[in-house]
Amino acid sequence: MRALDPLPRFRHLLIEGGAFSEEEIQVIEAQNARIYEESADRARKAPDPDPKSVFDFVVPELWTPDGDGLAAVAVTPAEVKGNAAPEMSLIGASTRR
Repeated sequence: MRALDPLPRFRHLLIEGGAFSEEEIQVIEAQNARIYEESADRARKAPDPDPKSVFDFVVPELWTPDGDGLAAVAVTPAEVKGNAAPEMSLIGASTRR
């Protein structure tokens, strides 16, 4: 399976293509490992969240429209610049010439 892993394949492609040297790739990988470990340490040291917040940001607040929820104006006016404007879908409107 390792032969199919895209990261080593991409690494090889970057080196063979001359975009980066082996040393440059090793520096980038070392920086990434350091950033990863610093972030993991910060997460491990963070206090546990308040159990009451378990549902925060999971489901958005229910939205209810004002009034009956219907638009106050017609979606398509009966006329546009004196020409009849029949109701049609967006697909129909985009293909009409």
